[in-house]
Amino acid sequence: MSDASSEVINHRATIVRSESGGPIRTIINGSSRHATGRYSSAKSGFAQPWESKVERSHFWRCEADPAIRHYLAQPHRLEIPVGSQKLVYFPDACVEFHDGRVEIREIKDVYEEERDPLYHDKINYARDVYHGRGWSFVLLERVDIERQPGHRNARTIQADRHVKFTGFDLDRAFACIERDRYTAPFERVAEALGGESLGTAILHALIVHGHVGIDLDRRIDADAPVWVRVLGNGGVQ
Repeated sequence: MSDASSEVINHRATIVRSESGGPIRTIINGSSRHATGRYSSAKSGFAQPWESKVERSHFWRCEADPAIRHYLAQPHRLEIPVGSQKLVYFPDACVEFHDGRVEIREIKDVYEEERDPLYHDKINYARDVYHGRGWSFVLLERVDIERQPGHRNARTIQADRHVKFTGFDLDRAFACIERDRYTAPFERVAEALGGESLGTAILHALIVHGHVGIDLDRRIDADAPVWVRVLGNGGVQ
């Protein structure tokens, strides 16, 4: 476990974070019967540990979603005193959106409450604590994360997450979109960025870093609309 710092977030709960700012649990259990690994995130700047393929799919979605500013796997340890006991909970992910929202996520292939009532009680306690802080808490299953076409789009876009782009690329993309006032077709923006595979890869990287937006949950074809991500103050990034 990483060196950690703690923060009392209310009268009955404490969050313990890694001092590095990264995942608090980074060691992948080599004895696991499931596929495990680390995902190199361009958006967060950390290697994100995953212990199931559905967690990796979730990272793909977070990486490709232009609404998400930052995300982190195994973001902290939550300690909640309940009677004479202390419940300890490690959420699977913390997601921060550009609009300021924070969402704690639990990731499961399938969640069956009746199989572990004590665990279900634990996450309900955790949900109450997070809500008290103004954060939302969601439990996502594979069917939610790998719904098509969003899963396919995210997988394709995130594959170009480490592609380099310049300020000139941003200017070209913004100019192309602004000529069409609000949005421009995907193919036209890719052409402005160099066309064919290069322009598409750069456009994917701009989506990952939140400079431009696209609807991940619709089929991304030549005519799919791309827009400049608008900041809360009415400006653009």
